[in-house]
Amino acid sequence: MTGGGLRAVRHNDGRGLVRGAHAHAEGQFMLGLESDVEVRIGPRRIHVPMGEGLWLPPGVPHASRGLRKGMVSLFVPGHRTGNLPPAIRAVAVTGPLPGLIAWLADSGTGDPRILDAALALLEHAMGASSATMAADDPLDVIASAVTSRPDDPRGIADWAAEFDISARSLLRLIKARHGLTWRDWRRGLSLDWAASALGASAASVSDIAATAGYATPSAFSAAFRRRYGCEPTRWRRSPGAERN
Repeated sequence: MTGGGLRAVRHNDGRGLVRGAHAHAEGQFMLGLESDVEVRIGPRRIHVPMGEGLWLPPGVPHASRGLRKGMVSLFVPGHRTGNLPPAIRAVAVTGPLPGLIAWLADSGTGDPRILDAALALLEHAMGASSATMAADDPLDVIASAVTSRPDDPRGIADWAAEFDISARSLLRLIKARHGLTWRDWRRGLSLDWAASALGASAASVSDIAATAGYATPSAFSAAFRRRYGCEPTRWRRSPGAERN
């Protein structure tokens, strides 16, 4: 239910949930209360164990899968996401937040005071966890960095040095997990950022293409079409947006 632009949603009726690629104008915090959740963002698969949640900033195209019942979300309008991470982030959830989101989704209340309290708890959870998120997984760190700043200049050697591993080991990890080369995986992350920017910003397609690392809008459009099945301009008009 909604209040002050916030809304809480229970996504299924106990038979499981599979949703194809879509995006939201709002940010989405999703969690599985009684099962794990799997989210796919381009070629990247994120497994969210039961009891943990995943924050998706506005406009991020994703597909999701929940098992059994118990998948709920808190949707946060873009103008209220200033205290939440600008990049995809997982977080361990404790305390009253999971139960509160579930109650809001099931009760039908639109009381803005209670929804605001849920947002405050989410902001606190994100702030308390942001320093340690994804620290154990180099690919999650890289993906979060690139989907926040696609013009990040660091290459495979730079990233390997940050994690104190060899470039060859990092390349093998990318290949094992995603079946891709560094170049193709990195390019896909930039396109995921571009899809988000098309849905959430007023920047021109040319500017988005340049930031994503493409020399020409036509090259960007061709790559975007291969990944998302439509032109950037069509995606902008209707960015796969199912709303709940």
